[in-house]
Order: sequence, then C-alpha cells, then structure tokens
Amino acid sequence: MAKQYIKIRGANEHNLKNISLDIPRNELVVLTGLSGSGKSSLAFDTIYAEGQRRYMESLSSYARQFLGQMEKPDVESIEGLPPAISIDQKSTNRNPRSTVGTVTEIYDYFRLLYARVGIPHCPKCGREIKKQTVDQMVDSIMSFPERTKIQLLAPVVRGRKGTHAKLLEQAKRSGYVRVQIDGNLYELSEEISLDKNIKHNIEIVVDRLIVKPGIEKRLSDSIETVLNLAEGLLMVDTMDGNIHNFSQSFSCPDCGISVDEIEPRSFSFNNPFGACPDCLGLGYKMEFDIDLMIPDRSLSILDGAIVVTGWQSCTNEGSFSRAILDALAREYDFSLATPFEEYPEKIQDILINGTNGHSVKVYYKGQRGEGVYDVAFPGLIRNVEQRYRETGSDAMKQEYESFMRITPCKTCKGQRLKKESLAVTVADKNIYEVTNLSIEKLKAFLADMQLSEQQQLIGRQILKEIRARVSFLSDVGLDYLSLGRATGTLSGGEAQRIRLATQIGSGLVGVAYILDEPSIGLHQRDNDRLLGSLMKLRDLGNSLIVVEHDEDTMRAADCIVDIGPGAGEHGGQLVAMGTAEDLMKNEDSITGAYLSGKLKIPVPLERRKPTGFLTVKGAAENNLKNIDVKIPLGIMTCITGVSGSGKSSLINEILYKRLARDLNRARVIPGKHKDILGTDQLDKVINIDQSPIGRTPRSNPATYTGVFDQIRDLFAATADAKAKLSERFGLSDAQAQAIVDMRIRQLTGLAREDLQAEYDDLMAKIAFYKGILEDENKLLGVIKDEILVIKEKYADERRTTIGIDLEDLSDEDLIPRRDTVVTITNLGYIKRMTTDNFKAQNRGGKGIKGMNTIDNDFIKNLFMTNTHNYIMFFTNTGRVYKLKCYEIPEGSKASRGFNIVNLLPLKEGEKIAAMLRTKDFDEGKYLVTVTRQGKIKRTALPAYKNVRKNGLIAVGLEEGDEIAGVRLTDGSARLFVATKHGMIIRMEETCIRPQGRSAHGVKAITLREDDVVVSMARERAGASLLTVTENGYGRRSELEQYRIQNRGGYGLQNYKVDAERGMVCGIKVVDETDDILLISTDGIVIRVYCADIRLMGRTAKGVRIMRVTDENQVVAFSRTEHDETEACSQIEETAEDAVETAPEDPTDLPEATEETNE
Repeated sequence: MAKQYIKIRGANEHNLKNISLDIPRNELVVLTGLSGSGKSSLAFDTIYAEGQRRYMESLSSYARQFLGQMEKPDVESIEGLPPAISIDQKSTNRNPRSTVGTVTEIYDYFRLLYARVGIPHCPKCGREIKKQTVDQMVDSIMSFPERTKIQLLAPVVRGRKGTHAKLLEQAKRSGYVRVQIDGNLYELSEEISLDKNIKHNIEIVVDRLIVKPGIEKRLSDSIETVLNLAEGLLMVDTMDGNIHNFSQSFSCPDCGISVDEIEPRSFSFNNPFGACPDCLGLGYKMEFDIDLMIPDRSLSILDGAIVVTGWQSCTNEGSFSRAILDALAREYDFSLATPFEEYPEKIQDILINGTNGHSVKVYYKGQRGEGVYDVAFPGLIRNVEQRYRETGSDAMKQEYESFMRITPCKTCKGQRLKKESLAVTVADKNIYEVTNLSIEKLKAFLADMQLSEQQQLIGRQILKEIRARVSFLSDVGLDYLSLGRATGTLSGGEAQRIRLATQIGSGLVGVAYILDEPSIGLHQRDNDRLLGSLMKLRDLGNSLIVVEHDEDTMRAADCIVDIGPGAGEHGGQLVAMGTAEDLMKNEDSITGAYLSGKLKIPVPLERRKPTGFLTVKGAAENNLKNIDVKIPLGIMTCITGVSGSGKSSLINEILYKRLARDLNRARVIPGKHKDILGTDQLDKVINIDQSPIGRTPRSNPATYTGVFDQIRDLFAATADAKAKLSERFGLSDAQAQAIVDMRIRQLTGLAREDLQAEYDDLMAKIAFYKGILEDENKLLGVIKDEILVIKEKYADERRTTIGIDLEDLSDEDLIPRRDTVVTITNLGYIKRMTTDNFKAQNRGGKGIKGMNTIDNDFIKNLFMTNTHNYIMFFTNTGRVYKLKCYEIPEGSKASRGFNIVNLLPLKEGEKIAAMLRTKDFDEGKYLVTVTRQGKIKRTALPAYKNVRKNGLIAVGLEEGDEIAGVRLTDGSARLFVATKHGMIIRMEETCIRPQGRSAHGVKAITLREDDVVVSMARERAGASLLTVTENGYGRRSELEQYRIQNRGGYGLQNYKVDAERGMVCGIKVVDETDDILLISTDGIVIRVYCADIRLMGRTAKGVRIMRVTDENQVVAFSRTEHDETEACSQIEETAEDAVETAPEDPTDLPEATEETNE
C-alpha cells in the first residue's frame, strides 16, 4: 500500500514563515524545536484547527448555528487530513465532582457492575438482605403503635422530568382520589400543571388506614395494589413526617430496613438517588475552623485572640460583641484578659460552641440608649455560620470563607454515597473501597476477583471493559493514581495522559491525534510505558503528531520535524525532517547537535555551598512516612522521585503552607508534621506554580511584569508631558507630586514607596487630566477620586493606618499624623500602638499590660512618634538601621509584637541598644550618640541614609562598650547626660565637635567606679528635668539647678541612690502639660500626668511613679510629643489663611461646647 501523507502548503500562522511539508500518516511524528519556535502553531493552530473546521462544515446548517463560526487558519492548503483529536495540557476540569474514574468513564462501568451483580447488605447490621414478601410488609406495618394513622403511597414517578398529564389522568380514571407530588398533596379532581423541565416525584395515595387489629386483610390487598402500581415499591406515610420504605426487592428482617431497588444511579454521587444527603455527593463540607478563627491561643480575648470577621471589635469597650463576652465572663467566672489557651475546657467549649440555650444578661449601651438583654449565646462557630448564610455580599462571603476549612463529611466519612449504596459489595468490597485503590492494586484486585457463576455470567462483558481501561491507565504511567482522585488535583501532564488512556480505550481508527508534551511530569522510569501506549495507538491505524522535547520520544519516533532555528521572529522555518539519525547529521539543527552530543549542558565544576538549612521534622502528610528532611538554603534544590512518591505533599502541602502561614500570615493549615526548624533565616515565601496567569485581554507581558509602569513613567517625564502639565495651571511637577503624596498619606496612611505601581499610574493620569481639565479644583477632585480607589483596595487588607474620612478633608489639609507609642525588646521584638490604649492613671499606680515578652527578653526602649516619622535603631555593635514608622505593623495592647528580624537583618549576637525618631525634613540637624563608657559624638543627620539591608556604622565602639542613648539636636542646644549612680552633667552641645559617622567620639563624662551612662536628654526652654529609677521612683526638678560644665567633667549628684529606689534608668526634659509613659521589663505600662510629680530639689529622693517588683523593673520612659515643627512647610499657607480670616475681636468666637472642651 502506498504511503500516505498530510500535505501542508504555505502555513503562515503566527510566526510560521510559509512552511510547506509532507507529514507521513499512520506514524509517530514528533515536532521539536526551541520554545517559541512555532511547533504548537503548526500542530494545534494549523493542523488541528483545520481538522476541526472541516468537521464543523460537515454538520448541517442547523447544528452549525449553535456552534459558531470557526476561522480558517492562515495556510494555503492541507491535503490528506484525517479527523483530528487534540490532547493538550489545558487546565483540567476543576469541578469538584469530577474524578479520574468519571473522566475515563471507568466509574460508569463500575456503577453498572455493582447494580447488576452487587450483593446488598443491611446498612445498619451488615447482614445480607433479600427481597420482602407481602406478609412480611403487613407484619412490619402492624408493629406500629396502635391507632397510628397511615397512608399507603405508590411511588409511580421518581425523579423524572415532564408534565405527566397522562399518568395523572389514568390514575383519576382508575378511581384514585388523591396524589402526592413533590411532597404536596393534591386532589385529582383539580387541574394539576407541572413544569416539564423540573424533575418530579409522584406518589398515588392508594389507601388511608388506622393501625388496629382486624385491618390485616384490607392492608394486604392495598399493599398488593401499591406493589402492582409502583413496580414492587411501597411507601408508608405515618403522618408525623416519617416515611417508611418497603420493597419486594430488598429488606433486612432484623432491623426492618428496606433498601430501594438497586440501579446504576444508586452508585452515582452526582445523582440525588445515590449521593450522600448531607454533603450532596461532594464528600466534604466547608466548615469554620476554630484554629483559623483563633490562630494564636497564647493571646487573651482583650489582646485580639479572636480574629474572625464580626468579632474583632470585641477588644473595644462599647461594642455589642464585647458586651456579650463580658456577660459570659460574669456568668461563668473567667477573665477576658487570660490567654485563651489557659481557659479550662468548659470555658473554651462555651465560647466556641455556645451555652446550649442558657441565657445570660447582657448590659449594652448603644447610640439609641441602653438596656439589659437576655441572650442565649450560640457560640462563635454557629454565630459566624449564621452570618455567612445570611449575608448577600460576595465579598463578605469570600472574607468568611477565609476562616473555613474543607473537612470530610461526618455522615459519609468522605465516601460521597448514601449508606445504602455503600452497603452493596462485589468480592467483599464496596464501590468506594474499589475506586480508592491505586490503579496498580486495582489491576491485581480485578485479576484475583472471586465471583459466583451467576455473577461471572452477568458481569463478564462489563469486567472485560473495566480491565482493559485500567490497563491503559497503567500503561501511560498512572498506576499510582486512584479512580477516586479529584481531577482538580492533577497536574497538566497527568490530565493529558488520562485523556490519552481514554482515547486508547475508545479504539478509534484513522484519526490524527495531536499531543502536547505528554512526557511532562513523568518520571524516566515510566517513559517507556508511555511510549508503548503511543505505539499501540499508532498500530491501531492512527496518525500521532506529538509536540515534544524528550530525547527518548524523539529517538523512538518514525519521523522528526525540527522547527526553528530560533524562537519568535527568528523561528517558524523548517530546519530538518527525518529520523533522529538524519537530524544528527544536519549541521543546521540545534536539536540534532544535542542528540549527537556535540552540544550539551555542562555540569558545574564547583557547587555553591548552602547558607543554612530548613529541617522538616516528622512529615506525615498523605503517603509520607513520618520522615525528617534537611533542605539547604541559598542554593537551587531539586526535589525528585517517581510519580506519586510524595514530593508535592512535602513541598506544597507541608513546607510552603507552613512558611506562608508563619511568614506571610496566610490563612492556611499546613499538612501533618511535627515542626520546621530554621524559618528564622527567611523573611517571606513565594509560590510559583503551574496555574495560568491573568486571562484578561488587557493583560500582556509588559503589564504583568511591571515594565509598562516604567514605560508610562518615562513618557510622563518627557518635556511635552511636562509642558502640558503646566499649560493650564501654574502647578509645577514638584507641587503635583506633593499633592499626590499628601493625598495618598491622607487616605491610606502609606507612603508612595509602598504603593509605587498605583503611584506611577496616578501620576500618569494626572498628566493626562491636566491637559484636558479647565482648572485646578477639578484636578484635585480627580485626585480625590483616584486615591479613594486606592484606599478601598488597601482597606480590604487592613493596611489603613489613618482613619480620616474623605469628606472631612479639604485641599489645604496637613499631612495627617497620629501619635503612637513604639516599644522594643532586648531580643528585637518591636510594637507600635496608639496612645488610646493607655488611659491616664494616678501617680504610683500598677499600670496596664503594654507588651508580652518571651523568656529571657525584656523591654529595652520606649518612645512616642508619629505615623510618618523615620525610626533609627542603634545596636550594641554600633550599627544603625533606619526605616519608616508605618513599616512596623500596628499591634494590640498586650501582643508580643513584631520580630524586627523580619524588618531588619540583625547580625548574630546583635541586639537593639537604643532607638530614635526623626523626620523627612530634619535637614540641618545633628545626631548625638553617647556610649556606656561615657564617649559622646555629634554627626550631621544626612550622613545616615534610609537603609535597612546591612545597616550603617553609627559609632566606632571600643571593646565592651555599647550605645547608651541617642538624641536629635539642631547644634545649638544643651545636653544632659545621666549615669546609673545618679550623676548628671549639663554641657553645651557645641563643645562636641562634629565628627564622621563611624568616629569613636570624645569623653563626655568622667565616670566613677562601677558607674555607666544610662541616657541623655536635650534642653528645652521652660521645661524641667525628670529623672526615673529602675524601681519606679521619679523626681522632677528645675533645669537651672544644674550649672553648665565642660565636656568630660564628673557631673553633679542628681539622685541619691539607695536599695529601695534603685539605680537611675533614664532622664528626660518635660513640660508641665506632658503625659509621661513608663514601661517595665515585663511590658507593664503606666501613663501619668507630669503635673502629678511636684518640682523638687536636685538631690531629693523622689516619689513613687509606678509600682514594680524585684523581677519587674522600669527600663524606659517617654513623654507625649507635640512638636510644632512637625508639619513645617505644609502649614505656611494654612497659617496665612487663618490670620486673614481671624476675627479682630477675640471675644467674637463661637461658644465652647463639651466636644470642643474635650
């Protein structure tokens, strides 16, 4: 027989350059070449597309109108083209009801097998059950309680579409009076109209009886009538909502349970007659997970332990959720300040599952009044379940679903089917157990299956088809899968090989199969089996065109077509065609050069050394056998193994999810493992998987990678764009940029560096609008609208740090600022919170918990700052790091805080010694640094860049010396330096000459034995000096009591140190109007009024400010700061306006209200 060809002439699809070639039919042909060379354009977009188009044109015009028009590919002609079937790697069916068994149709054969030869058992006792007789049915009904009213129903229609008008008319002519349709009772005399597109259940009411002695004869006759009408089925309605099913087919004599007639649909989890009634055949349910609702059980409720939507407000006094929890705490005698993990099991159960109907008295005061309400608390889980059901917002549903977890159905245990269906067995296994076997074990089970002679006779043909299709799955290297595996969890290569096995099973002849790299994801061990399957498909009489890079496939091919030579516009040409040997001889073929060994990928002579290790302990997810794995960091690591060995379970389910939860704060639950060590060496994790990127037609590589942002930025910076920018307005680029920066800060609390993409986009829009708008006010309106969109976007991520309403802002508003307290511990845990967390107390109070600390850690420093300040961190090794205040996540009052190693890469042994706030506009100021050994140094502030990665040298320290304090000055101030033993020196700042950033400094104070410098303060006019000791005593004195001394002096005795009051731990210059915040090593904070501490003499002992213990000592303190230089240039214009509009008569002012007084 003459050789046949698929003759292609003039193919120009995509980057193909007028290719003409003859592809042999009934052979295995491999299309190869560089990625992007045009292989898929030839195989799929030309050959397959033309085959599909010709098939469509063979259909009738009526059918084609539903299928749409298919475009003809850009090719002159294709001759000899057989029907084409594509098996590509497009994403598989993500329907949760789709499994390997349903896709390959093997499950359909199993359903038929179980319906025909399966042995039913009682789902309750497990006994094999057989058909019931009429007498057995009568005896069962007569066992009902006497005087029970019953209806005998004949189920004539079960789950079928249609109007069923003829059936209802026939029942009426037969003398029946009533009929039950879809649970509703109708008189047959009335007109009944049913929707033909909905499935209906129809039962004819044959008789109505009251159970009592003497009705056996009538009951028996009525049952026989029902069985004749309903083909052996009987339903008995006891009028109390319960329906008892009887069948001439199957029932258990011991339990009295009857089972419906077994049909193939009884084993379908996609059909209501077979699916589990609880999960509707999915096998799992989305349920709220308490571990996601309360992720950190070491926190108390007041500290934000409950994070689920709707309950975050329980940390705020005055909210209704807080009122409910307060009521529960009173009723069941527990404290909301206790860590959740320390609650007894009973209290935890009440909070999670509710009070079982017991009401508690809730005292609530709202905007519309106050009252006492009896509330039966349903528990957190039931409460949020109700909210989830009742919300109509898709966004809120999505938010709630982030606290839910997929859990196996409690009714069917994840087996998807009704208990009656699962009670049917073949060879002692039910259909779930069979489909849950791996293909390898299933083959062995089918080979060794022991069936009765009758079962063999009935199921021989079905078993033959099942065995053949299971073998095909094994042949393509999928013997590690099970038929119950969801298709959504399959890789692209696995899904392609499943479709390949399905096609082999179909036994088609004379078809052109076009495959896209079927060897992807397949271990080399299974490659030969895949090639054997391809050969089998070819030997049936089909043409195989395979796009492939695999060497084994190319060597096994009957013909190789090499497309190239390069990618994109450099490809699209026919480089070589023939066998593997022909390609090796072709000088132009890069593929041939690699096949022959002329070109190869060199193995590195020297491997990189790991920078550390991640150790996974006790990995036991899926098929992992409690293994320990040590993964090196800083190098490329490959995880390999045969298909199904557990690679994805280890990396995707355990390692990635654990790192995403701990580093990225993702709401995921990792797979089973004991622990992962070494995560402190990482700051985030990124998962690059095989899921497709955005499918929107507006997306292209430039927008996806962010290159387009820079292109737009470049065009916006051109002279033409700038000219348009100022044509209509007297607004410079700098002013426009300042407006945008201001608005972004106002509405999001974030700086432009955090929103670079949105910022660039906004600047481009402003450049555009400036060219078309008439005045500046309209432009400002546009800016408002655009930044509001940014605000809404970031509100969902809870990154908004400044709560200012858009309507309250005018265009002259200052950059919004909010004072916050920043604390840092010795081991580098940092926390930022608002001053509202700490109410003012009387001097000598115990304070409140401000920060939790871990073992061996204590509070190192505390100060006040505002949202947009820079913060500089100084370490014991003399290095400095600088970052924005808002980069520190805001925390609740008593949380542990944020580990600073996630922000700053501290070196080994490096600890925070001091910190300082500064501002964008602190130009012309100096940084003064003082060390424990009494060295002092002054450096110009611009020498310290905004650096985070490796830090900068702040001061050159001698061995054993550490930084004791830092202060920002303007070069004209006087400084106070305090020592541990209570000595204070007051000196002019100018006596410290400005030095370089890494200088060692000069002698500040001559220290006595065992004395060290503890802190430093800067003088301000009209202020007093506050000294605090580690035992919580403080003394406030006039500045003028300290005469100015030369640098290096001994200082003056400021504080008489004794055992009761302890050593001096800090000084600060304060005003009468300031509030003072003290913090102790255990994180207790007290906030007192400065005026509560009376002015005393220089050597007075002081008074108690804070109650502390021997283990809990004061370590740092701060004052509230109201620095009028904060807003600098932004207030000039506003101040001038205020002067112009101010009333001449000071008495001409509105009356003060309670609100303004407050």
